[in-house]
Amino acid sequence: MPDRKKTPSVLDELLGGASAQEPESKPSVPTEGQKARSTEVQRARRPASRKSASTEVQKEANTEVQKIKTTFLFSRQAISRLEACWYEMRCSSGRKDISRSQIIEQALEQALEEYDQLKERSKLAQYWLSQGEK
Repeated sequence: MPDRKKTPSVLDELLGGASAQEPESKPSVPTEGQKARSTEVQRARRPASRKSASTEVQKEANTEVQKIKTTFLFSRQAISRLEACWYEMRCSSGRKDISRSQIIEQALEQALEEYDQLKERSKLAQYWLSQGEK
């Protein structure tokens, strides 16, 4: 049986940057470029809307805003409603780029904007005031 060429490893090419047929000659210490790429922060484009927050850097609309990943606990009912809303919005708009995070962020921004304007008359404050009466 004739000798067969070795099949290149796609994983080695992606992770190591060299094909499986080439000997790895890269140093094991990461380069400055690799360090910079590994520490990049995910950025997304969205309009700045809450200008009253003291910790937010005020930027013009459609500029890059730094995003952070965080975790919150939600009830099963809230998650089910979010999933249904997300699915309906994607189907009705024909846009597949709508994410659950975008829906939550937009809803939170609207609630906080209303609170900033109306304070105790806002829906958010009214909810907590009604919870205190029970």
